[in-house]
Amino acid sequence: MGTEEVRKLFEARLKGGIPDPPGEFHPSDLERVREERYIKRALIHQENDPKMAADMLWDICIWRKTVGANEINETNVNLDYIKEGGFFPHGRDVDGSLLLVFKSKTHVKGQKDMEELKRCIIYWFDRVERQEDSKPITLFFDMEGCGLSNMDMEFIKYLITLMKLYYPNFLHYIVIYQMPWVLSAAFKVVKSLLPAKAVSKMKFLNKDTLKEIVSPEQALVCWGGKDDYVFEFIPENKTEHVNTPKKVTFAEQNDNQHSLGEFLRLNPNDTIIFKTENDEVSASFTITNMDEGPISFKIRTTSPEKFRVRPSSGILGPGTSQTVNLLVNAGLHVRTMTKDRFLVVAVQVPSTNITPQELAELWQKSSGSKVDEYRLKCHFPEKDFARNGNVHEAEMEKSTPMSKTLNNLQRSYDNLNRQVAMLKYYQFLTLFFALLAVVLGYLIYMEDRAGPFHRFPYPEYPNLDRFNLWKAVLAPAVQDKGDLYIYNNVRFCDSHFEERYRLPSKRLTRTGIPTLNIPSTSQNIFPVMEYQAPNTVEFTFTQPQHTEDNASKCSGKLKS
Repeated sequence: MGTEEVRKLFEARLKGGIPDPPGEFHPSDLERVREERYIKRALIHQENDPKMAADMLWDICIWRKTVGANEINETNVNLDYIKEGGFFPHGRDVDGSLLLVFKSKTHVKGQKDMEELKRCIIYWFDRVERQEDSKPITLFFDMEGCGLSNMDMEFIKYLITLMKLYYPNFLHYIVIYQMPWVLSAAFKVVKSLLPAKAVSKMKFLNKDTLKEIVSPEQALVCWGGKDDYVFEFIPENKTEHVNTPKKVTFAEQNDNQHSLGEFLRLNPNDTIIFKTENDEVSASFTITNMDEGPISFKIRTTSPEKFRVRPSSGILGPGTSQTVNLLVNAGLHVRTMTKDRFLVVAVQVPSTNITPQELAELWQKSSGSKVDEYRLKCHFPEKDFARNGNVHEAEMEKSTPMSKTLNNLQRSYDNLNRQVAMLKYYQFLTLFFALLAVVLGYLIYMEDRAGPFHRFPYPEYPNLDRFNLWKAVLAPAVQDKGDLYIYNNVRFCDSHFEERYRLPSKRLTRTGIPTLNIPSTSQNIFPVMEYQAPNTVEFTFTQPQHTEDNASKCSGKLKS
């Protein structure tokens, strides 16, 4: 009973007339909104409220006609965005719902054309809806490695709008995987935009908890799963083709050229150039009837709230022309209009004197090959972006609380990054100096353990006698190398000098000579430490060598 009531409410509204723009609904959309299953989806989405469900179906038809959803396919969508794998369907959750994966790190705010991104999203939503036979899907946001620069609120709000208004009962779960803590505040804003029912479907998961929603067999390897799938775009294989109204383009024509079979000639025929006059941004184009009979035309736009169109419709006799004036409404940001489009549709009429009621009926019955369509792009010169009473981009962002919040978050995130980098630098320095202190402490300890090393007196008067006494205890092989060599390269450790020769500063008195730990059986018999080259030490012994007791007392270490 509920679906029948929804159907009656929709049909009653349809009989009351369709607003223009956007004009007649697409036949595929009309067929779909009359299906029992689709009506049930709308009823479930609107919690079994027939009136709200009928209104939703109506809004869906208007929106799809306005954005040209049925005409979006591989030939006119931005395939570069599609093929880079920023979002793609693959895998299923534990309930069998298809995952539409969003690789959030690949999306950086402001680097892609938002209108093209929206068309890509519509392409995937429609394709998945056909593929899954309208079953709900799970949106899987892979947030690993993301920062605030990857958080695009306009893009997220658009996804929410699609699921909330134009794709009834199409959402199973929203999975947020590996969300960085720095985005916690931003997601609080996102939650505030979602209805309570959608918030309950949000699942914040990490590698340990992912198996609660996606089994390891369905999870990608980068999520810790077993699926080694790598995205590669494969065009949709449609077995059925929907008849669409004839589209005429002028990409390779001059402004004054006209193709046979077309009702109208437009000048310009491809791009409308807007300009600034008296602080108003405006443009115009001319429509000429090239048919042998009268023609009725209507002008539609993707954003009717942004433009004033005069006239928006009319009837042209054979060979007559009409100038159409376009004016951008004040207070809008012109930069956001660069992707807006205009559509001129034309249909043959029996007479220029046809009544408005007869004309409305004729338009309602016209479809397919009876309607001629002409599409026009918009171009705004760079110098006009801040005119027409429009708000500058920076000012507009400041006036938006959400933008201001995100800007503050971005600044805080940047400051935090700098502080973390500085902290790592200081940690490295601290570790370096700690290791240096350990090394120096060890060297000092070893030096204190062995005692200081003492250099020979200089081999000249008045130290020559003492030098010879020191030299006398060296091995002959060392003595033969000469006095200067011995002075520069040989040292005695502290263990060879009596206490009476040692000063509190660990230096020797002027009379100090090596007398300890020297075997009494022979002169020149204890080891000395000899510098052969930088960082190289040679131990030279006379015969006999140290006794075990004496050797244990002589450290034999190099003092650098």
